[in-house]
Amino acid sequence: MISWRRACLVAVLLVVLLAPVAPASTQGSIVPPPLGPVAPSGPDAAVSGAIRLPAGYLTPPLELPEAGEFVSQAAALRAVAIVGDVGDGTATYRNDMEGAAAALESHGVAVARFYYGVTSFTWGDIVAATQGANFLLYMGHGVYWGDCAHPDGVGGFYLGGGQFVSPDALRTDLAGRLAADAVVIFSHACFTAGSTACDPAGTPGVAEAQRRVALYAAPFVDLGMQAYFANNYFNAARDIVNRLLADPAVRNNAGDVFRATFPNNPATHYDLSYPTAGYDLWLNGTDGAWNNAFVGQPGYVFAGDVLADELGGLPSAVGFLYSTVDAAVTPITATLVPANVGTGDPLTWTVVKSGSWFSVSPASGTTPTAIVVTPGSLDGLSPGTYTGAITVTVTSPPGVLETPQRIGLTLKVTANTLHHVHLPLVAH
Repeated sequence: MISWRRACLVAVLLVVLLAPVAPASTQGSIVPPPLGPVAPSGPDAAVSGAIRLPAGYLTPPLELPEAGEFVSQAAALRAVAIVGDVGDGTATYRNDMEGAAAALESHGVAVARFYYGVTSFTWGDIVAATQGANFLLYMGHGVYWGDCAHPDGVGGFYLGGGQFVSPDALRTDLAGRLAADAVVIFSHACFTAGSTACDPAGTPGVAEAQRRVALYAAPFVDLGMQAYFANNYFNAARDIVNRLLADPAVRNNAGDVFRATFPNNPATHYDLSYPTAGYDLWLNGTDGAWNNAFVGQPGYVFAGDVLADELGGLPSAVGFLYSTVDAAVTPITATLVPANVGTGDPLTWTVVKSGSWFSVSPASGTTPTAIVVTPGSLDGLSPGTYTGAITVTVTSPPGVLETPQRIGLTLKVTANTLHHVHLPLVAH
């Protein structure tokens, strides 16, 4: 009797032998067929590419790092690339992700990498790096609950080390962080394109594949993502990136990108419905072999070449000087003017203060409304240095770069009188 694990491996070998090869003229290289990890870890070790969400599991409360190497660089375009733990196949997935990351970087995109087994990271690190990100890529286990062949639900990430990220955590923790033109790309993750290795032969049919893809895409559509791609073939993520970021004069829309990516076959294309207005759900394949899916707005053309919204115009620090002899402070007030140094479009912001010796007005506003910092009654303060801070956070639109910003405040109290130096005006 052949074990299920061995049967999975035999099935993988058959796929390798029988899968079609993309023409070299259109792909630039031979594209390997879909392949699950050889020996995945987790409670479903015999299931290639899928892992069950533990019963009652809750994604831990989000803890964002104060700062760190994982925060995306200050670049016009940003991407976050995640490779989860899939056992012996993890290194293979990392290599495939590196192809996509190199493609992104060749187009000027800054890539924050989160690769299991290479660096130590948490979900909080990933969330911090998604601020303003235009691309979110994931290779790893597809997550399900219930029975693998007939799951009650699917969705989310498995990072490794017992770290799961649920669909609800995606909705909550990524809200307002991703860029308005963000795209998500899944590779090799079961259920994301419709199929999983634990499906009985010839299943699922188109209706079940549609249900799985819709469930997996739902959090990202809710977040406002323009396009969701899921493809189980190696090099697919790289090819999708290159097509999305082609020269603007010849750039493809999202639907054309899907149609052009191996192994799309016009004869097995399914144009299906999605409940959100303006979005379509497309599958390409046959019963039991769903390895290519798209959810999004087919006519959308990636607009990342357009400047991104970015909070700027604010100093990192402001200082005041107070004389107990003169009972005077200079400057009397400090005026700070938040600005959108990216697109110039209005930004809605809030400000929070830390410190008791000054006031801030207003507490919220829209650019170019100014923030006025005014020292309060300083009588009775002993000579010395007093500190405080204000933090300016953009609340709308989502995905703004360089928010929040902290401005440090310093008050120096002296027992000496203040001397004002007046320079002569020279006219030519």
